[in-house]
Amino acid sequence: MQYAFICLCLIVYVTFGIEIGYKHGSPFHTHITYMFQHSGLLHLAVNAYAFLNLYNVLRKWVKQWQIWIVCFSSGFVASFFAVYELPTVGCSSMVYALIGQYLC
Repeated sequence: MQYAFICLCLIVYVTFGIEIGYKHGSPFHTHITYMFQHSGLLHLAVNAYAFLNLYNVLRKWVKQWQIWIVCFSSGFVASFFAVYELPTVGCSSMVYALIGQYLC
C-alpha cells in the first residue's frame, strides 16, 4: 500500500503542475490533492524516503489503517493553515504525522 502511495505521487508529479497544490482561495478539493503533488524530484524523493522508512518502523507497533487515518487527516487539517500565495505541495505533513506517531 505504501508503494502505491509513492507511485501515485510520482504519477501526479509527472502529470500535473503545481496547480493542484493548495493556496489561499483555491478550490476545496486542493486540500486533499496537494499531498500528492511535489515541487521537484528531490522534494518527492526525500518525502518518499522518509515516508517509507517511518511507515515500515511504525507498522511493527501500529495497525496499518491507523497509520493511514493519521496521515491523511493530519495532512488535510494542515492545509487549512496555509496562507501563502505560493501553492503548498508535498506530503511533508504526513511525514511529520508519522514522526509524531513514532515519538508517542
